[in-house]
Amino acid sequence: MSQFYELTAPAVSPLSVADAKTYLKVTTTADDTLITSLVDVVTQYGEKYTGREFRANAWKLTIDDFADRIEICKNPVASITSIKYTVSGVLTDILSSVYYLKKTTQAALILLKENQSWPEDLDDIEAGIEIVFVTAAYSLASSQISHALKRHLSYLYMNRGDCDIKDAGKKSGAHDIYDQFRISRV
Repeated sequence: MSQFYELTAPAVSPLSVADAKTYLKVTTTADDTLITSLVDVVTQYGEKYTGREFRANAWKLTIDDFADRIEICKNPVASITSIKYTVSGVLTDILSSVYYLKKTTQAALILLKENQSWPEDLDDIEAGIEIVFVTAAYSLASSQISHALKRHLSYLYMNRGDCDIKDAGKKSGAHDIYDQFRISRV
C-alpha cells in the first residue's frame, strides 16, 4: 500500500526567530530573512530525522486501499479530522463511528471499531483514500529539542555556503540530541 504525506498547514516552529537571534548573538535585522529560513530548515530536518513532529501540523495522507490497521508515521498524532474515500469519482466521508485512533509511542494506528468494516465500493484508483489529521507538538523534551535546533541553526549560520544540513547536524552535535528521540522504523 503506497502512502503519501502532504503538509497542508505547517505550524510555528518551536524555535522563534527572536530566540535564534539571541542564541546567535545577532542584534541587527540584516539577517532576519536568512535566520527565519534556517529556523524552518532545521525544524523540518529535525522532524524528519527523528520521526517526531515538533509542531502541531495539519497533514493529508493519501493511500490506495483500506487495511485492517492503517499506520500513520507521524508522531504524535493529536486527532483524525476526516477520512474520505473515492466512489464514482467523488470523495465521500466515512463516519467517525466506524473507526478509532490508537496512539502508540512509535506511531498512530487507525483501527476499525467492533462490528464495523471499511466501505467496499471505493474506486480502483491510486490515492483514492484521503486521511486528514493533526499532529501535536512533541513536548516531552521541548527544551532539549530547542537546544538541538539552536545548535544546528548556529552551525549552518556560521558556516553558510560551506556545508549541507546533514553535515551541520552531525558537526554541531544536534544529531546527538536528536538521536535520543529518534523513532526507528523497521
